[in-house]
Amino acid sequence: PGPGRGAANLSYGNSFNWLIENTASYSKTFANHSISALAGYTTQKSKGVGVSLNAGPYANDLIQTINAAPGITSWGQSVDTWSMISYLGRLNYSFKDRYLFTATLRSDGSSRFGTSNRFALFPSAAVAWKLSDEAFMKAIPVIDHMKLRASYGKSGNNNIGNYSHLSNVSMGQYAFNNTTVSTATVSLFNPLLGWEESEQIDLGLETALFKGKLSLTADLYHRKSVNML
Repeated sequence: PGPGRGAANLSYGNSFNWLIENTASYSKTFANHSISALAGYTTQKSKGVGVSLNAGPYANDLIQTINAAPGITSWGQSVDTWSMISYLGRLNYSFKDRYLFTATLRSDGSSRFGTSNRFALFPSAAVAWKLSDEAFMKAIPVIDHMKLRASYGKSGNNNIGNYSHLSNVSMGQYAFNNTTVSTATVSLFNPLLGWEESEQIDLGLETALFKGKLSLTADLYHRKSVNML
């Protein structure tokens, strides 16, 4: 810039994110049965703060500190925070390590959503059958491993901007009758804003042949997402 047109910008940011996870597990094997279970509670919070200052004009570029400027031309500050809380549980069961079953259930709550839909439940279940361990499959020596599996699950997505469910006021300017006037734009409160949910059903087959020289995995699945964010 030429004389008297120098400008300075100072920006500062700070963020802090903490996560606490507490889980308890249990497992037991008896006869041909094996059971394991897990229960947990997690909570997380994040906060970010940013400040920016623009100063000028400077007579030259010899002194570049903010306090040497004749004035602050613009400034801004932002505070962004979100939190999440989750309760979760999982149960595993197997019989002879041949018939397998897994079920999970978790409840998630996010501060990014309205008060009416802040919490949601996400269940899942899966079963598997190791056919290669059955007696009738032992007669096929080329098959080393074969397993059928099926699963169903629901998952959630909360990747949306913070405070989207709240009423916000955005300031601006507008030209009216050759005069610049200040404006305010208001977004409405939405207590129904909630989780994006995806349901998926999966069917799969795993095989290993010829002493592990050839392997094949095939999956067929159907996924549906609702309440897209």
